[in-house]
Amino acid sequence: MEIREVDSRKEKKAKKHRNKSRAVIFAVCFLIIICLAFWIVTHAVDFPKEKIRVSGSSVYSAEEILDLTDMSVGDMIFGTNNKKINNTLVEKFPYIQSVEFKRTVLPEFGVQMIITEGTDVFCYKYDGFFLTADGNNKILSKFTAQPDGTTLIKTSQKLKLSIGETANINEADFLNIATINSTMTKSGYSVGYIDITDSNSIKILIDNQFIVDFGASNNLEGKVAHLNGMIKEIIVKNGQNTTGLIDLSAWTNKNQRGYYEPSNIF
Repeated sequence: MEIREVDSRKEKKAKKHRNKSRAVIFAVCFLIIICLAFWIVTHAVDFPKEKIRVSGSSVYSAEEILDLTDMSVGDMIFGTNNKKINNTLVEKFPYIQSVEFKRTVLPEFGVQMIITEGTDVFCYKYDGFFLTADGNNKILSKFTAQPDGTTLIKTSQKLKLSIGETANINEADFLNIATINSTMTKSGYSVGYIDITDSNSIKILIDNQFIVDFGASNNLEGKVAHLNGMIKEIIVKNGQNTTGLIDLSAWTNKNQRGYYEPSNIF
């Protein structure tokens, strides 16, 4: 009797294990069938696009964007070359940085084009015009005056600027420019210009109120961080409307000092 009882328990355990294995195999097979069916639906069957939507673009209209693509209502929803469309739009429209495609099957067939645009961050005076550039220094547009909210870059380098192309400014200089601009704007300041004409005397204009001399580019991050606190102290001591010159050219990690001289900077 004891042997039969043990055998019975073993048989029940083996049966339970077989049932569990069948359930796992069934679940895997079912998942494979679902994936295969989805692949067939999305790749082997042609669906006309019922809707084509464009979002995220504030500079160019949906009509302008669609005119440069091969997409139109009635095309095959999975038959477009997304990479080609992205490259075409980025090349032809300077403000467009990238295009993301989202496809829908239910409740309707369609494609949504999500545009990511650059903004006017920097500015160069060139051939009598002001050419704006985004945060990556790609030239975006041309104006007759410096647009509000942009930082004018002053340099002695001979530039050859073209809309849609990256400005050919020295890479190390632009890294310094980007560091100064991003740090100051994050702290709530407006940078009117960054002057790198003299690499040993980098100057910036802040809030149309202070001209700052950083000296050479060494210790630049430390100088910018020190400047942020220094401006607050200057305003507390001299008043909200004070203007003048701030000298951080001698600032080092061991000698963290700056000097302020109130004066009419204009």
